[in-house]
Amino acid sequence: MSDENARWALYPWFEEHGSDLIHPEDLASVRGSMPYGKVFRVLGEEDGFVRLGYGGTQFRARPALLVPLTTRAHGVGEAVTLHDGREGEVLEVGWHYQRAEPFYQLRLEGKKTSKRHWNADFASG
Repeated sequence: MSDENARWALYPWFEEHGSDLIHPEDLASVRGSMPYGKVFRVLGEEDGFVRLGYGGTQFRARPALLVPLTTRAHGVGEAVTLHDGREGEVLEVGWHYQRAEPFYQLRLEGKKTSKRHWNADFASG
């Protein structure tokens, strides 16, 4: 699942921004997941919308609120290895606005961790 050339972005949408920014077929699922603070993989563009992915879910949104990231991120479901050799799976990817970098919730040894992990924690950076 890892892709060094993947494009990543934030889409800080709230209902107050207007439902016209989200594709009508995707609006209900976006309202249920609330994209603010999540890091999305940019999957492509079609008919004036950008397709964004987060784990197994996707939605289409107008590019008006899209904030492209230059930082490498790991996607939901991706396998990662910590510096201590433990292997885990990315469960959630959020954006830390003060540090301007992604943080991760992981599953390690079959359990969801409560600690935030950062790119610097991973053996592959």
